[in-house]
Amino acid sequence: ARVERTKSATKSSSGDAKAQAGLNTLEELYRLYQSFGGAQGVVKGNITNALNTVSGGAYNPAAATFDSVAEGSIGRIVKAMGDSGALSDSDKQNALRMIPKVSDSPELAEQKFQSLYSLLMEAAQGE
Repeated sequence: ARVERTKSATKSSSGDAKAQAGLNTLEELYRLYQSFGGAQGVVKGNITNALNTVSGGAYNPAAATFDSVAEGSIGRIVKAMGDSGALSDSDKQNALRMIPKVSDSPELAEQKFQSLYSLLMEAAQGE
């Protein structure tokens, strides 16, 4: 399943700038995730992460970009779900667990994206 807004989703979220920003961010993360092939499983994903660490991201630049963008955009996603104020480091770490990782199974990654999308849609619709 793709993480993509339908016309009705865009229409329902148009009045809520934070929810719209969160949906846009999630769509960008999904695009980045697909650009490097997505979830690689525990072994291959951890090898990719380790090689990116020692190579400064040169081993798999798209995966390294995804990790950086995911970490940098977590505040926007959390605020789109209705949280306000400054996020503590533990809030950020907890929220990052919701975003797929290179080392996730493809099934888990898809479930994480769909769960985030559902949460953002609920926030956009004021549920």
